[in-house]
Amino acid sequence: MRGLGEGWRVGGVINLEHAFTPVLKFVVNGICVDLVYHQESWETAPKDGIEGVVTRVYSGESMRSLNGVLLSDCINGVFDTYPVAREVLRVVKEWSRRVGTYGNSLGFLGGVNYALLVAFVVMRYPTVTDEAGCLEKFFGVWARWDWSVPVVLAKVEKEWSAGRVVGQCSVWDINNPRDKRQCMPIITPLYPSMNSAFNVAEPQRRRMISEFKKAAKTVTDVIDPEKPTGWNELFETENFFRGYSNFVEVSRWQARNEERPATVRPRTLSHTHTHHTGSDHGGQRGDVQAVAGVC
Repeated sequence: MRGLGEGWRVGGVINLEHAFTPVLKFVVNGICVDLVYHQESWETAPKDGIEGVVTRVYSGESMRSLNGVLLSDCINGVFDTYPVAREVLRVVKEWSRRVGTYGNSLGFLGGVNYALLVAFVVMRYPTVTDEAGCLEKFFGVWARWDWSVPVVLAKVEKEWSAGRVVGQCSVWDINNPRDKRQCMPIITPLYPSMNSAFNVAEPQRRRMISEFKKAAKTVTDVIDPEKPTGWNELFETENFFRGYSNFVEVSRWQARNEERPATVRPRTLSHTHTHHTGSDHGGQRGDVQAVAGVC
């Protein structure tokens, strides 16, 4: 972090170098940053940027880190070809936050996942160039999608064509029973391909499909000139306590003195509400979902 110059306040640095994908977490001027990285000595680092990195011999961890950079370039390439995609993605992300279905940490989809879904739709319907029409296609497609079929933008490659990789890079494979059981396969288009939504569970998927269906109907009504529906209805914020009468509140706090357990050391004070959308007894199915807030 040295060398950023004056005016940069950096803190909270945590290096998770042994994570599945190595990540450096820190805060810059109050903004939280998760930076995936490949580690190499300055003397041996290639000087020709990402192109020089990917053609060298690296481990699976490095390839997963580099995959994030390459994936961003790939998505940007699709969005440059279909300019409507960027505006649609902004709308989709704001809608998702309003209805409470945004965030990988809660088992829902995040920014990369939604970007891949938008890219898939604009590539599938290249003649739809207006925002309203593209939004109608977006919500319609994912409201009806058969999730036993993976979402793929390109053929899944089994090996990196630009060079050899040391070690075994796990690539998503529909014939692998573990991968086939995943609820929402949204596959990254570059080697090593993986399910970007691997942490989505069945209750969260049902919830998102339900919201996709409601949004699809709302957008269809907005486009219909004979109906009085406005765009504001798409962004109506979810009323958690009106929708769910039963919930469990889990509180976490910073351990500041000996009266509190020294093992409880979260970096922020937060409340997580875990709510049930059904009964988990009497033979009925119960869903458990999470809604987080920071105080």
